[in-house]
This record gives sequence, structure tokens and C-alpha cells, in this order.
Amino acid sequence: MKTLRYLCIAVLAGSFLFAACTKDEVAPSQDPQNSVLTESRSDHPSIDQKLDWTDNFSNSECLTQRWDLYGYPQPSWVLNACGRKGLFVNNGIYPQGSFAVSDAPAGDICGYSIESEVCINVLDNEGVVVSPEIGVTRYPDSPESGISMRLMYIGNNVPGIPREYENKTYVVMKMLVRGGSYIYSEDYAFPVNISSGSWHKLQIRVDALHFVSFMIDNAIIWKPGYQLDPTMLNRNHVVLGYVSPDNKSKAYHDYVRVLYPPYN
Repeated sequence: MKTLRYLCIAVLAGSFLFAACTKDEVAPSQDPQNSVLTESRSDHPSIDQKLDWTDNFSNSECLTQRWDLYGYPQPSWVLNACGRKGLFVNNGIYPQGSFAVSDAPAGDICGYSIESEVCINVLDNEGVVVSPEIGVTRYPDSPESGISMRLMYIGNNVPGIPREYENKTYVVMKMLVRGGSYIYSEDYAFPVNISSGSWHKLQIRVDALHFVSFMIDNAIIWKPGYQLDPTMLNRNHVVLGYVSPDNKSKAYHDYVRVLYPPYN
């Protein structure tokens, strides 16, 4: 009986910790300022069913307790910015960047999807690069990604970047293909019209045949005709980054979400 009592207490404690990292639940269509996501597909999943998960960054403990932090300055939590509350900011400096890797897993042989709503807020564009990124790790205990997608805003007079690419935002993507080599989108091949302070959803979806779609605001922008390497289907981890250099030029994540098929 004592063993059962202690087990119940432990389960309740774990449930409380997860709930503390979840923002108030509302349907996304009702309140786009406070995205709500589903922690699991079922209250009673089967043994083989993978659990969807979400981190809404509702308080600073969500970041320190659920993520490993890399780079200097390290990523941090902020109370509010750009009209939303409870946000992740990477604080990275170009070109090295800073990153966070989730404790929770991501990836499965049957496919998976990761997404995050991000915002680039630029008040001073002189010499800055600002870039929110989502991805999935290639190796344990490392922020190196095997698949990733980032928005990259390039300001004025950035060392090493041609002037014709300044004052624009681009989508930069990569993936590890079957056989162990990378393919990349070109750095300036996918310009997008994104205004400072606006929120946009980045999504990477891996289908059951391991082909990948890169999406912004539910629209596919790149679908390479290559299969993802099998090492990226073995319950890896989410990585967030990349560059957010100072208080005048920041990149924010409102949440990150992992889904497994069949998608809700």
C-alpha cells in the first residue's frame, strides 16, 4: 500500500510540473495571440502510440528544467514581447549563435512534425542578423541539427554579406539525406515578405516515406525530392536557436510543438 501511495504522489508531481509549463488553453482560431496546443492525442495512449508534446514557455522554469542550453550568451525566457506572453529568445550572436535542446524526444519512423510560431523584431537594423530557427538534433548531447529551418533577417552593413542581400528576410533550410550527406537551400534563394514584429509559423513535416516538407504559415515553400536519413527517425530532440543579438534586434519563439501521425 505504501508503494502504491508513493507512486501516485510521484505521478501527481510530474503532472503538476508539466501543467506549469503550459499556457492557458484556448483554441488557436479564437486567440492567435496565445497559441494553444495539445499535450497528447489521448488520455490513454497505447504502448506503441507516440505522445504529441508542446512547450509554451509560460515561465522561466520551463526553459531551465526542460531544455539544455548552449552558446554565449545562453538562451533565456522573457515575460512578453510583440503582443504575446511567455517567450523563448535565443540571444545568439552571429555567426556562432546560441541554442536550446529539448529533453523531450522528437522523431519516429512513421513520420513526425515540429512547428513553432516565431517573430523577428528589429528596431535598429545597422549591422544585425536576426534569426529564429527550429530543427531536430543529429547527435545526442549536441545542438547540431540534422534537419532545420530558420528565418534570417539581414540588416545594413553586415560583414561578409553582399549589399544586394541587405534589409531582407530569407528562409534557410537543410536536411540530412539518406546516406549521410546534407542538402541545403541556397542562403538567399527563398526571400519572404515578413514585417518586423509579426508572428509566423515555421513547420517541418516528415511523412511516412520520410520525405520532408518545409512550411511557413501552412504553405509549403520547399519539398526536396530526397528521403531523410534514418538516423533522424530515432527519437532525436528539438533544437531552437539561432541569432538574436541585442535588445534592439530580437528573435522570439512563442511555443514549440511536436506531433506524430495521424495528425490532429
